[in-house]
Amino acid sequence: MKVFLKVAAGLFIGLCFYLFWSTSHTDLEEFIDEKAAEVNFNGTILVADGDEILFQKAYGLANKEQNIKNTIDTVFPIGSLTKSFTAISILQLEEEGKLSVEQPLSKYVQGFPTGMILRFTISLLIVQEYQSC
Repeated sequence: MKVFLKVAAGLFIGLCFYLFWSTSHTDLEEFIDEKAAEVNFNGTILVADGDEILFQKAYGLANKEQNIKNTIDTVFPIGSLTKSFTAISILQLEEEGKLSVEQPLSKYVQGFPTGMILRFTISLLIVQEYQSC
């Protein structure tokens, strides 16, 4: 459920930016506040252009039981969300010919043990399975 909420939050943010830049809204904070209220958004939003922060604000509660509000410094658990991004990045590197997911990990990680007990490939690590040799 937590992962679903985080993905939904990311989609919400993307939708906000799409709607903002496809309309004539000129006040970014007013626009995002309005959209956040519509969906009862709970989290933080940061909009930047390079190193320049254009908008930064926290919404909702970090702890509902204790009624503690989110701040721009609130740390959110991301769980396994980054695994998808890592897998996509690895597959893009393979597509560019920079690595092969079927090669043993020892080819790319210096000092990684090689042996006959397990054959670790990048592919197996992506799907988190181990294959006995």
